[in-house]
Amino acid sequence: MRNLNGDLLKRKPQPDNSDRPAKKSRASENGQSPSEEYRPEKRSRKSEDEQSTSQKCRRDDGSGGFSFNEAIRDDTKAGIIERIHMRNFMCHSSMEVFLNPRTNFIVGKNGSGKSAILTAVIVGLGGKASATNRGSSLKEFIKKGMNTATIEITLRNTGHCSYKKSQYGDRIIVTRIISNTTGYCGYKVKTEQGEVVSSKKEELDRIVSAFNIQVDNPVSLLNQDAARTFLNSTDPRDKYKLFMKATQLEQIEQMYEESMSDKRWAMAMVNSKKEALHVAKNEVTELGHKWRAVQSLSSYRKKSRELENELYWAVAVSEEKVAENLKQDLESQRAQHPALQHDADKEAKLEQKLNLLFKEVEQQINEIMSRLSECEAQYKGSREEVNRRKENYGRKMQELKTLQSRICRMESNINTLLQEIDKIKNNSGPDYAARRQRICHEIQELENKHADVQATLKTNKHHYFQLSANVQKLKSEEYSLKQELQENLRKIEQKQREIQALKRDTDNSLTVFGAWVPRVAQKIEEAFKQRKFRKMPRGPVGAYIKLEDSSWAPAVESFLGPFLRSYCVDSSHDAAVLTQIFNEVLGKERKPVINTSRFFDKIHNVSRFAVQADGYRSILDSLIVSDVIVYNSLVDQREVETILLIPTSREACEIMSNARQVPRNCKRAITKKGDQFYPDPNYRMYAGDGNTRARYLQVSMQNAISTAEDHLKGHHFQKGEVEKQLKVVQEQLQTNSNELRETGAVIEKLNKEDLSFMTKLTRLKDMEEPEPNSIATLTAELEEHTRKKDEICKERDALQAECQRLKHEVEKAEEKSLKIRDTSTAIQVKERPLRAKRESVQNELKEILSRKIFQEERLKELCQKIQQIETQLHKQQEVAKKAVEDGTKICPRIDTKRPPKIVERELNECKNYMESMEKHSGAFEEICVSYHEKKTKYEQIAEDIRLLEKELAHMEDMIRARKKTFYAIQKLSSVRVQHMFQSLLHQRNYTGKIMIDHSEQTLEIRVSPSEKREMAAETKSLSGGERSYATVSFIMALWDAIDPPFYFLDEFDVFMDKVNRRVILDLLLAHSQQKTNYQFVFLTPQDTSAIQSSADVRIHRMQDPCRSKSNTQ
Repeated sequence: MRNLNGDLLKRKPQPDNSDRPAKKSRASENGQSPSEEYRPEKRSRKSEDEQSTSQKCRRDDGSGGFSFNEAIRDDTKAGIIERIHMRNFMCHSSMEVFLNPRTNFIVGKNGSGKSAILTAVIVGLGGKASATNRGSSLKEFIKKGMNTATIEITLRNTGHCSYKKSQYGDRIIVTRIISNTTGYCGYKVKTEQGEVVSSKKEELDRIVSAFNIQVDNPVSLLNQDAARTFLNSTDPRDKYKLFMKATQLEQIEQMYEESMSDKRWAMAMVNSKKEALHVAKNEVTELGHKWRAVQSLSSYRKKSRELENELYWAVAVSEEKVAENLKQDLESQRAQHPALQHDADKEAKLEQKLNLLFKEVEQQINEIMSRLSECEAQYKGSREEVNRRKENYGRKMQELKTLQSRICRMESNINTLLQEIDKIKNNSGPDYAARRQRICHEIQELENKHADVQATLKTNKHHYFQLSANVQKLKSEEYSLKQELQENLRKIEQKQREIQALKRDTDNSLTVFGAWVPRVAQKIEEAFKQRKFRKMPRGPVGAYIKLEDSSWAPAVESFLGPFLRSYCVDSSHDAAVLTQIFNEVLGKERKPVINTSRFFDKIHNVSRFAVQADGYRSILDSLIVSDVIVYNSLVDQREVETILLIPTSREACEIMSNARQVPRNCKRAITKKGDQFYPDPNYRMYAGDGNTRARYLQVSMQNAISTAEDHLKGHHFQKGEVEKQLKVVQEQLQTNSNELRETGAVIEKLNKEDLSFMTKLTRLKDMEEPEPNSIATLTAELEEHTRKKDEICKERDALQAECQRLKHEVEKAEEKSLKIRDTSTAIQVKERPLRAKRESVQNELKEILSRKIFQEERLKELCQKIQQIETQLHKQQEVAKKAVEDGTKICPRIDTKRPPKIVERELNECKNYMESMEKHSGAFEEICVSYHEKKTKYEQIAEDIRLLEKELAHMEDMIRARKKTFYAIQKLSSVRVQHMFQSLLHQRNYTGKIMIDHSEQTLEIRVSPSEKREMAAETKSLSGGERSYATVSFIMALWDAIDPPFYFLDEFDVFMDKVNRRVILDLLLAHSQQKTNYQFVFLTPQDTSAIQSSADVRIHRMQDPCRSKSNTQ
């Protein structure tokens, strides 16, 4: 069980006392602060294995456990975080934190995962990876070795700012899932009872906006990297950017600029439409004069009608002939069905027989496994008993050691009392007072000198620590650059070998896929001739593929990727032989992928599953594949029949983002730039790698050599840049190392002086004689200690006997556990032959199933073909019937023997003659329709342009008015921040001001620790404590200018001394007590024992990071 209030505890079964508070620990009985307390949970208890992998956090708030059933305070804002739960996120396997609605301190050493909580809040509430300053991709946050990570955040939904309270309740649970394998990164927004309301990012954005949660605001969620950047920056423009971003004025200003840009674009479009409108007006005027000039040609129109009637019946007769041919084809296909059905039934009977044998063997294995499970359960129980007894024995031994330690301490106290009594008896001389005064005077002088050395030593140690950190950082950079340089050298060497191989084998096109490919091809041919392969492998796959349009080669190659260099084999036996060839030729180099799939001599029929789109083609339609096996592998492995080729990203976005326009069976679309689009409702887009030249598909040897040489030049350029960076880092490292050695020598010298002073002080303090005490008092205390010692000795003797008895019980339990383990091993020996038999039957079943599938595929193809012909016949009969009905409606049946094309050609000649006669003015009906349509459209467009111009003018006036308001808000925000900053400085009798220049976009902070001193132009000229106080005051002033429900501050006190850290903590606590309806979370690696926990202040203690070798592995 996870306990957030102290040390890690193991939960004991309590069937009837789940609501009873846990007993206090021994420490609380002795007057210490409570460090252990149980908290009941509604969820089921985890197993011990789950507990061992779950990250635990300790919390000390003095108020007991936290539960969602606690009373919600009326003065807290909606949007406050109540709970954060992380699984497989960063360094945490499972981490659950319950936050106080007021003030929280998360305390833990570096590496314990404090900052992971802040990162989880940003990512869980919709933030991007770049906003965390901890990684560039969300996949980097998944714990090493895991495939998915989950963040679950519970937000309070009470008060006047609640969001859809009738739907969600008093709490909103936001879950974000990050996948490493599928690339899925989705959301789930749940009610208080755990019901999923939405899985869309838009709903989360609305919730975050309603609560005014600002995950991208560096002041609301201030991480350690942002704080360090702010502290080290001296540029006033950087401070001004922080001010604008914190107050969200930057975002508002960008929105105004975008609105003005949209308005200018709209005005340009209106002006272009006006020019086109003038042309349309001339066309309408010209059409108005044309329609009167048209004359009819009655004789040709009559002939045209007769030919149209004959064309109707010519089409009907032609369709009847097509239907008769389909009927004959259907009878031929039906005659092949009985023989194929007989072969399929035969394979099914063999499969049924082997299935019965398999079930019999499986039943025998299940019986043995049942016995084995019973033994394992008994063994598990015996091991639990052994562990329980060992725990009891260890606990008693620990108590025995404690008693022995107490006896030793009491004996030491008795000896001290005896020495004190003897010393008092001996101190009775007349020079006692003078000697005592002289020794005290010498001690005072030495203590003053020792304090001066300590101050100098502390300053030098701090400087030494900073230099050491810089040296370690530079060494890390030097190591990284050396690794990068070695990688560049390796790539250059590899590319040079590749170029040499390409130039050497210019006549062999397979060399494009790698210098080793011709040798592998030769080895495969030799092995096939020696009948090592059952069927000839195919590969590399790209050698069998060409494109009808070579401009698509880079995009298609980017989509297929490593598949182009892969090989296809028929069975696992052939795969093993090919793997052996790869090992002989390639050695330790990276091997290509081997695709194992049964070879079919006939290409797959993908007509039912292929994508169909007007004006666009699939990848499969654009490929020219010279081998059936490769064709089938492309369909099975990459589903190229469902991938649509769309030239531009704009067209792809229009088609794939609207579910109504997405073509049937379309699973993805790619553009010529390599961009990939997924269809709606899961619409998303991934940018391509930017390659404009293909490497394998339809690439000549000269192009391949040219591409490789370009890559080689790029590697040489990268190598030069890395060498320059390495030289600069090495120079900085040498400078810092020299300074570090000099500082170390100074520290060593100061340590020797400090040790000398300490030795003299110790000697003088030992010579200092105490005031004479009463011998009677010390004698009474001596007798009391002697009596207690005798009592503890008796208790120790009894505990030693108890430990002997527990040790004997542990040995008995171990013996019983070993007997059960031997029985389980004997059962496992009996199971192995049965498993071998079952595997043999499974292999036979697989072979039969493969033959059965082949027969069923042939039968299925035949049935599909029969069904297809039947469908075509039915459709054709309907078409023929409809053609006859259409012809009957027009005129009586005409038994014409002329084909439709001849009749249609004669009809077209007649119409062409009529059109040539009407060419001077055009057809009457067309001119009338065109005239009225264009006139109506012209008037409508003119009215729309007038209204649009009016709306654009109103929009410009509105933007200008709002921009004036924006400047006023900007000025008020500046005044408010300045006032709050000065108020915070005044609490320590500091003076200072913030100088904000909006025209120059600069912000300067000037602080003076006293009224007499001049204000520092830069905070870096102040002492460490003064600079820390000024920085925190500036951050708190920015807090006052924004209104989120919670504030996070990470490692704010790392470089502070104890005095200034205490001042800053008091300042933050006072501020959090004043802001009672806001939530504050402070993350620190420092000690917080001086802070008293209460109902409004909760301290969460992180478990120390485990750095042992075994755990690291």
